Amino acid sequence: MIKETIEKLKGIIAQSDTGHLPLSCRIELMKQVGDVLTVQKIMCECCKKACSVTGRQIMDNVHLLSRINEHLYRKPDSVKDIEKESGELWLHVQNNPDEATTTVSWAIASLGYFVCGDAASMLNPEDYEGEDDDSFDPESMDIDFIVSLVCSGGSPFSDNWKGDVEKRREYWNWYLDMTLAMYENPQQEVIPFHAVNDRNTLHIPVPPGCDPALSGKIERLNSALDSYIHAPTNRKETERMKPYAEDSSLVRIVADVIRGYSCIPSTPQEKEDYRITGIYNYDVIRFWYCVALLAQSPDECAVACLSGLARTLMEQGPGELGILYRILLLLPEREHLHGLTDELANYYRKIIPDLEAAKWLAEAGIPYPDTFEWSVSFRFTSNGETVLLSGNETERKAWFTLSVELFSPQALYGDYTRFTSYHIHVRNGDNSVHGHWNEKDGYLLRDNEYLIKDEHYTPRQLVILMHKLSGVGIRFSKVPAGVSASKGISGKAVKEWIREMMEAYEHDCMEEVRDQALDIRKDEGDVGDTLNEIRKKWGEEIPVLKEDRFDEIEMQYSCFSHEMGITALGQELTSYGYALYDLNGDDIYLLALVPQAKMQAFEEKCCKYGQYCKLLKQPRYDFGMKAKTIKLRKQMPRERMAWPDDGNRYITRGFAGYFAYGEWRQADVEKWQGTFVADLRVTPLQPVKQRKTKIKALLYSEELDFYAALSSYSKWSTFAVGGRNPLEADEWPRLSGLSLESPHEFRWCGRYLCMGDIHSATIFTMSSRGMKYESRFIFIDRMNYPPSFGIDGKGMPYIIPGEFSRSSVYRYEGNGKYYRMPFHMSGYDRFSSGCIPVPETSRLLLLGEYMARSNSGLWTEPGLLDLNMATQECHIAPLRMGDGSFRLREFYKEWVLVESRSNGNRTDYARLWNRKTDEVLRLRPGVLGNESFKSIHAMPDGTVIVNTLNKGDALYRAEDFWNFLRTSSRAKKLGYWLNYPKPYPDREYELPPLSEDVTLMFAPPFVESQPTISPVAKPQPTRSVKTGPAEASETQATDGVEIAEGRLKINGRQMSMPLSYTVMVQIFGKERIVITHKTMQDDRGRTIQYDRRSFLVWDDAGVTAVRNEENAYNISAIYLQVKENKEPVSAIPAPTGIYGSEIIVDGIKWDRTSDMTVCSGELEIASSASGGYMEITFAGSRDRRDTWQHYRDIMAENMQAALVERDRVRLMARNHPAGKPSDDQPDSATSLAQSCESFLTYSVNALHAGYSMGRSVRYLKTNLLPLLTEAAEKCSEYGSVRFSDLLSVYSGCVLLGYEKVNMKRFCEKLVKNGIRDFVFDTLTRCLVPEWDLTEDTVFPKIKEWIVSRHGNTIAPEAVTALKELSSISGNVLILDAIMKSIQN
Repeated sequence: MIKETIEKLKGIIAQSDTGHLPLSCRIELMKQVGDVLTVQKIMCECCKKACSVTGRQIMDNVHLLSRINEHLYRKPDSVKDIEKESGELWLHVQNNPDEATTTVSWAIASLGYFVCGDAASMLNPEDYEGEDDDSFDPESMDIDFIVSLVCSGGSPFSDNWKGDVEKRREYWNWYLDMTLAMYENPQQEVIPFHAVNDRNTLHIPVPPGCDPALSGKIERLNSALDSYIHAPTNRKETERMKPYAEDSSLVRIVADVIRGYSCIPSTPQEKEDYRITGIYNYDVIRFWYCVALLAQSPDECAVACLSGLARTLMEQGPGELGILYRILLLLPEREHLHGLTDELANYYRKIIPDLEAAKWLAEAGIPYPDTFEWSVSFRFTSNGETVLLSGNETERKAWFTLSVELFSPQALYGDYTRFTSYHIHVRNGDNSVHGHWNEKDGYLLRDNEYLIKDEHYTPRQLVILMHKLSGVGIRFSKVPAGVSASKGISGKAVKEWIREMMEAYEHDCMEEVRDQALDIRKDEGDVGDTLNEIRKKWGEEIPVLKEDRFDEIEMQYSCFSHEMGITALGQELTSYGYALYDLNGDDIYLLALVPQAKMQAFEEKCCKYGQYCKLLKQPRYDFGMKAKTIKLRKQMPRERMAWPDDGNRYITRGFAGYFAYGEWRQADVEKWQGTFVADLRVTPLQPVKQRKTKIKALLYSEELDFYAALSSYSKWSTFAVGGRNPLEADEWPRLSGLSLESPHEFRWCGRYLCMGDIHSATIFTMSSRGMKYESRFIFIDRMNYPPSFGIDGKGMPYIIPGEFSRSSVYRYEGNGKYYRMPFHMSGYDRFSSGCIPVPETSRLLLLGEYMARSNSGLWTEPGLLDLNMATQECHIAPLRMGDGSFRLREFYKEWVLVESRSNGNRTDYARLWNRKTDEVLRLRPGVLGNESFKSIHAMPDGTVIVNTLNKGDALYRAEDFWNFLRTSSRAKKLGYWLNYPKPYPDREYELPPLSEDVTLMFAPPFVESQPTISPVAKPQPTRSVKTGPAEASETQATDGVEIAEGRLKINGRQMSMPLSYTVMVQIFGKERIVITHKTMQDDRGRTIQYDRRSFLVWDDAGVTAVRNEENAYNISAIYLQVKENKEPVSAIPAPTGIYGSEIIVDGIKWDRTSDMTVCSGELEIASSASGGYMEITFAGSRDRRDTWQHYRDIMAENMQAALVERDRVRLMARNHPAGKPSDDQPDSATSLAQSCESFLTYSVNALHAGYSMGRSVRYLKTNLLPLLTEAAEKCSEYGSVRFSDLLSVYSGCVLLGYEKVNMKRFCEKLVKNGIRDFVFDTLTRCLVPEWDLTEDTVFPKIKEWIVSRHGNTIAPEAVTALKELSSISGNVLILDAIMKSIQN
């Protein structure tokens, strides 16, 4: 079974454009693995893979991963140390986010928590609803996904950090193979891993039968070795071993030890561990002191041992061969060492010339030092000062140091087989920016993001590196802040080399060249904008730039990409003897303009300093040739509507009906001074300025022949006004007393005028005379964006609150009633870009993005999305307009407009679609000459107005508009509609496949509505699968409900749990939706609605279903009505028909005359013969002592009662502060105390019921935990509190995962009010580990049980004993919390 699953998943990886394996697939795979320990080992292998990929690791990584590996495969003992080290590593990750190994550390720390905590969550995640990895915070991401980031170098969900797709695909295929191997043999490591530990400690053994004198000397030697803190570095330290070297017996024993001990990885396992970790730990101090001992002995055994060590390091290393050579050089008088010393000297003479340090010394004219160990270092700072004197955070971030170190040959860290001889470091004051260069590394990081990656620089390339750093804003003084050199090296010569390099760099002025270059973004603006910038910068000194020929190029290339336009300008400049260079090559242009005579010198200088330099000219056109001439498109015939010549400047902001509105200012003033309205039927234009208010938006309803506007007196006061003549808008009355904040939304939806901001949405029911009714919908939370509004073909308006994505949807049903739709919007779908109703249907059109692709890459572009708000069916018509921002609106009569918004000439200015004929007309780039398109508007009489920017705002009246569009480009049809196979919002960004029924693809959305189904006819499934005759007869024969061993079949179809709304629709057809609620009155006599529930009713089938309150796609319970003379079930809407098929429960056919109450698996079945129904509840109860429905009723009633009591307590607490008794109302304190106690009792009852019925942790934490903690605090402050209630409160905090900070604050407040108990403290320590325990308790039996279980396994009989304690009485909430506290 698992092999087939893995092969299927490999197919998913192969088909994925990003090479990603979705989280939902991995969870299903782990469920098939089934064993928690095996899942932990799989995650451990992933972390070892991460170490293998990245190589070098910090020691904490290696140590913790080794401990976890040992725990999982060899010693499954206490995880206390693992948990502690995981916390320390996680803290290290948070404090050092810039380290190259941060992501690996993150994965290993997460693995530690995974092993210590609830690993079973991977098999059954809480509240998981099919999301992928990008839906979770980084702290919550799964380990296998974190490792995929390491292996691929990026995320499949990032636009800027995609990484290597093939490496990601390779990783996930390895992951599947590894999972199969672990499943088949969980005891066998896939990647063997053994970190270095105490087994590598070097110890001189006492041989058997050794005489006491030698034994004592060995003991003294071991003791001496233990006392040293570093390897010998000078002659004095080396001669510490001289007394021991005089004993030949001891020398031979030490030689034997050194021969059997390796200072470099030698075994296959050690080499593999080193490849993964980059670290090989050996006993450095003892080893090299023993080598020093052997070096001082002429014994042949010692000399042979040293020679063997030297040859091993020369052949396999070098490792730390330099330490051996240093020891030999410290003992020049030892003749027996001369041969080995000469051999090493010859070895180094061959190695040294190829080292970067030796090359630098030669370039600086400094002889290579005679001494083996030497060093040179110098450093530069931003301001030339040695240290930063200020402690200001901003100055620390801006202050940089660049340090260069050169030294004698050493082993490269992380690679014992290579030498290094230099380090270059760059860092700022707070280390948020840091970089490192040597023979292996070359990178610069800012806030954990690469500024430079895999670019290697040496000390001889110092000025090239400085120039590279200046390109990212990091600059240094050219005078070093410090220079040092070891004895024998001329410090003066070092300073002279630095001076010469810096003077040459400053003479070439490369930093100035780049500073003075013209900075233009590639993806913004067009060739016209670039030409204006070039003229502004160089126009005075290079007059040819003002030639008309460049204006012709702007006109010709205005409809092409920015890149084509700028290369055309560059080509034309060559014909005048100038070269246009780009010095960036990335997402911006850095333009430099160079005379032809200086081109060669400029290019050589750029090459010298590693400066990117590309000549911008057209391909296949030689230097000096004119740019290619492009034939212009046919121009739109239009008449300019002149602004008055009154010394003012006007800019149009929008259109409404026969009017335009915008802003004005005097010509010599920079800021806009006011607003205006102009009648488009009058030319020249005569703008009427607003004297009292400013118009921010103007709208027109052709249906009502009514105008509405958003006006304001100031920045903070924006309100709606309305009337018939916009020229009199200053005198229009306010439609409402409400004001809006910015940002806001304002639009017509049929006869409704809608407006909203981040706090609320308001809908005005309008008539031709003005407002009839006002309804305001206040958002519970402050939104990031204003709401958007839409309307379907039946005139029902919808509100989408201003959430960033996956927004909820509310339908306005009139008279102040709002209904939350059972689905959210898909991705970033909103109505703010436009919404058009499909007449006489529940459908609407909006713009929906989809993924488009070609050989040049991927991008998103808009399509017309036809969404049925009643059935959630949707299909899309691709527009093929390209990438950009667009808006959708009704244009004129049957024409729909899709208009470009500030996309320049990259896309069509607009597309017009005729919803009756399906004709599509294009308004293409270039038809307006070199003017920039802004907007297009059709007045009610059909006159078309075009708004452009042409050295100011310009309005035109289009002439022969429709004929021009048909002749300037070929008219087309919209094409076809693609049907999404799943209900909205479950639509992918990829376009859906072609439909098998071609007629569905070409059916336009604007058609006459079909006749409704006759009440007599039985409705058919809306999304049924075609079946043959045999299948149909079989289905007919199995009609009915069958329940057996917790499994449910309906009409022969096996139902998976939880039961899906979509499946019910497939079985019974279209449903009727009924919303119910309960009511109660508060203290002020107001009616409160609560316990709102959504029911689906299939009248003909005789079935009612209750929608799940946490997931509207699932069903909580179904009711089968079996009698026509039935009495209605309380609060359950009854269908008009009856359910006539058979009902079989555990093999027994229900006779419809007897009552029944049974459980079958997670199903609860209750039938009532008198009521004429059977109830089937899909219960996931934690406590089966009562029914799911019973618990739900208790929870709903007590939660609402707690909310009422909370409001009552808050009101009374404001009038009766704690510690200040009220003399004028002696009974107020008593009333407050009683209300606090009731508040806590109701909250606890609601929690018990909700937890017992199996409500999700997320629901209980969101809805009940705030009530619980507030009630406990109020009770402890104003009234008496029962410790039994507080036991439930603390238990709830533990099980619902109250945040550590909040839990600590809550407990401290209760302690301050005198609440403290051993059991409470024990529970608190689950969330706040450092919390102290008190010995006092009012629950002695529970304390006795907890203390007796400390450090012991918990047997089933112990759990039974705990459950039977009188203070617990089988309460599943308290029982689970205490068990969790003991496990922790």
